[in-house]
Amino acid sequence: MLDLSTNHIISIVISFLVVGIGYVISLFIFMKYVNKRKNIVLYLFMTAFFLITAALIDPIVLLVSRNQLTLELADIMINKGASISFSLTAVANIFLLLFQKDVFYLNRKSTLIGVLIVIEIFIAIITPILGLMSIDIFILLVIHLLTSFIIYGNQAQKANQVSKKSVSREDVVGKKGLSYLKFSGIVLSFVLVSFIFQEIIRMFKDFFIPIGLIDELGCSLFVPLAWLLSLIGLYCMYIGYLMPEWIKKRWEKK
Repeated sequence: MLDLSTNHIISIVISFLVVGIGYVISLFIFMKYVNKRKNIVLYLFMTAFFLITAALIDPIVLLVSRNQLTLELADIMINKGASISFSLTAVANIFLLLFQKDVFYLNRKSTLIGVLIVIEIFIAIITPILGLMSIDIFILLVIHLLTSFIIYGNQAQKANQVSKKSVSREDVVGKKGLSYLKFSGIVLSFVLVSFIFQEIIRMFKDFFIPIGLIDELGCSLFVPLAWLLSLIGLYCMYIGYLMPEWIKKRWEKK
């Protein structure tokens, strides 16, 4: 049995905390769907559910990898878990794209949305298959990160565009909601930056291990940071689109 490093412990604690809060937010969204029965709310719930479930995979895999006899076996276990986690984030992106289509494109067709959905479906299906077969998924990871950057950037750009062109200055609630949707896109982009830093220091872990940025299993604090940012982005989408009554009243008073 391998010892847990400080990075392992912090990652597990933060990830479980993010998962707990994330599922609570997901439950609130689902309750809204039960009341409204609108597909767009269902898309938001599915985005939240799969994103938080992806975050749940990491601490479980870290705990299971501790039971492996060697670092090599533990590393294989972590890579397989990562492939499943990235697949779940691709599924979350698919529902986020459907959400964006209904919010920002209304009844208009979007070639960009269609192409991105096809790419993410491919990533969601192929990544776990290759990962479980211990085949390198680095290229798929790069494609997924680039696609995600476009998805999150599109959300921020579209929310900003609608706020400027279609919402009057007097509509404080509408502008606030769109500002939260815009901010969620920005925050989710920083999630990808965190994952990129994780992969960089993992590739050169022999250099970063002595200074404590990463441990022998490639575990750093950039992964729990990414999931924490995901939770913030999810919360901003929940507030920005569903606007609970308490937040509406607060905005209307200003």
